Amino acid sequence: MSSSSAPPAHANPASARLPQYRAVLEEQWRRQVAHIIELSYAALTPAPDESDDGSPTNTLRLTTRQIAAARQEMHETEAALARVDDRSYGLCGGCGEPISTARLEVVPAARYCGACQAGRPSRR
Repeated sequence: MSSSSAPPAHANPASARLPQYRAVLEEQWRRQVAHIIELSYAALTPAPDESDDGSPTNTLRLTTRQIAAARQEMHETEAALARVDDRSYGLCGGCGEPISTARLEVVPAARYCGACQAGRPSRR
């Protein structure tokens, strides 16, 4: 008998649905890329009328932050696609337990189960 530390494939409830999760993640990735392109064009296009302190510098700063956030989301989706490839998708990166199907339906790129995510510091 082999004493492998990796959980057996049947221990991961997401294993049977990896092709469906891949399709969802790929579509999410395409939308994210399109959004980054939109934001990039918006950063280069002067707005006709600025509100509040909507100087071009402030608008560019805001758009730059939005692009950075969108890129972070895209990287999370790419990491989830890598987990699909190595068949670890659906297993928590913290405790190794399965991530609930309900959580994966709402947050397809989820890296952590609800309990581990709740214990992580917020990025905001």
